[in-house]
Amino acid sequence: MRRTLFTALLALGMLVPAVAQDHANFDGTYIMVKGQSHYPAESATEVIHLRGDAIDITLAEQPPHSAAPMVLHLTSNGKPAINTVGPNKFTSTTHWDGNKLVTFVEGDRGQHMTEVRELSPDGTTLTVTGYHQDELKKPYYVRVMTKSKS
Repeated sequence: MRRTLFTALLALGMLVPAVAQDHANFDGTYIMVKGQSHYPAESATEVIHLRGDAIDITLAEQPPHSAAPMVLHLTSNGKPAINTVGPNKFTSTTHWDGNKLVTFVEGDRGQHMTEVRELSPDGTTLTVTGYHQDELKKPYYVRVMTKSKS
């Protein structure tokens, strides 16, 4: 019985790291494809760096948004992260849903949204879908982005 339990725990211990690392590799620079996107900016570039549970995202847009890039520091372990964009603070929690990276954002004035990042199987197309407030069926925006080769 002890030997069976030890074997089961050992097998589970080997399985957990494999499952935990079974996510798409979002690392890279992505450029928005305007014709395929439903997004107000004329152009957008998103740079994503993953380091374990830490996720850094820099989003630079051309009109109508600010010239200053938005820099987000998130964690995929479900723990809240606080970011400041302009004069606004917001708290976000991020988790993996299969190969989708899902972020729930709550602003300091009670507004909230959900943002889902999904990478194509070949790793070349990133789709970022934003859902406003509790409307999880109809996207508020969609950014279709291709991975930069440089």
